Amino acid sequence: MYKAIVNKYIKDVNSGKVLVCEWVKLAIKRHEQDLLREDIYFDENAATKFLKFSALCKYTKGELASQGKNIELTPQQVFRYWVLMGWHNSNGKRRFRKVYFEVARKNGKSEEAAILCAYLLLVDKEFGAEIYTAATSYKQARLVFDAARVMLKTLAQDSDKIKALLTIGKFNVSILDTNSKIEPISANDDKQDGLNPHGAIVDEYHAHQTSDLLEVIQTGMGSRSQPLLFIITTAGFEKQYPCYSQE
Repeated sequence: MYKAIVNKYIKDVNSGKVLVCEWVKLAIKRHEQDLLREDIYFDENAATKFLKFSALCKYTKGELASQGKNIELTPQQVFRYWVLMGWHNSNGKRRFRKVYFEVARKNGKSEEAAILCAYLLLVDKEFGAEIYTAATSYKQARLVFDAARVMLKTLAQDSDKIKALLTIGKFNVSILDTNSKIEPISANDDKQDGLNPHGAIVDEYHAHQTSDLLEVIQTGMGSRSQPLLFIITTAGFEKQYPCYSQE
């Protein structure tokens, strides 16, 4: 099912039926060219596994959340995670470790980030996984964390197996069996010392005056076999801030 959605999306973009920016066109071109390579490989099962998981997650805010609706990804979103979760290195680990995702407001970026947090915690089965939602302020960092917390809570309500695994607190969601957790952190948080992230969401990067927090997270990921850093942001105006070096 998901492969058909991706193939149609690629066809529609290449034909001009669907209008996208140059970066999306380049991502599609890279994906098509990489299918011919032998040093890396595409794992359809891994990509499908993530997308099936995302379909189990429910919206966390607004009318759709009040109706208990499951999240439905758009074809562009399906393509994004098909590529992100499907490509692997020859060692069997995920190829992509860093994502920069700039999008206009009210496009559900926090929900997407929450799905990733939930997946990394529940499905990756990384022992001692540390997953952080990070931002310049603790309040901002809580936005993605709270979405992930609500999402995991509803997943636990739907599944006794997940319910038995999770311990859901106000500022922490954890799995004791694997010593894994999701927590929010801010740029001035003393928790930065000794971070060993398996996954991290850096929210509203356009507001970060320095790259210090991002660098601490990236450095801490050095001992992980397939960490994932997901940088999400809306557009900003301070062109001297490090966000603009990512573009």
